[in-house]
Amino acid sequence: MVIMSDTFICVRRGCVRRSIIARMNNMAITTWLESWWATFSVWEAFKTCTPIGVSVVALLIVLNDRRPRLQLRAKKGDWYTLKTDMRRGHLIFQGIVEVYNVSARANAVHSYWFYARKKGEGWKALESEQYINQTSISDKVEIFNQTPLTLAPYSGLEVPVQALTEYDDHAEVDILIETEDIFKRRYSITVKAS
Repeated sequence: MVIMSDTFICVRRGCVRRSIIARMNNMAITTWLESWWATFSVWEAFKTCTPIGVSVVALLIVLNDRRPRLQLRAKKGDWYTLKTDMRRGHLIFQGIVEVYNVSARANAVHSYWFYARKKGEGWKALESEQYINQTSISDKVEIFNQTPLTLAPYSGLEVPVQALTEYDDHAEVDILIETEDIFKRRYSITVKAS
């Protein structure tokens, strides 16, 4: 049996005084905090705080990830070859490099450098520039060492690369490919060409 009054709540064996609540009601003390606490629920707090927390974490990640970064990877398979240049008698290095932009900031490849090394020798700079090959049989145009090569955030491209070597024989050669982005940062990768 429950008896309710302004000052007491009696439940079978005991009474709980509500004098504090009754005095507050009688004194008409209502502040914002009290009205908020009266309507407080865990679900409402969760609905309010979760989007704010997610937004703060996302902002921290984006601000930290604004540093420009490119990543070069060798394309898997036999993509790096040495071909004979009929005009000069030297070898031409050709291959495909995968360039990835791993930051939240757009970036572009600004320039390329190539170096070659045979076993037991030092690195030699290779002649490289943007090459455009167009065959007369098919109107297919192939662009090597394309600059500027624009990369959207979190994207990647396969880039055909080409350089002229001073070697005459088809021995296996290590090729160092260096790129520079528009922020003057350099990235490199070493591949084997044969």
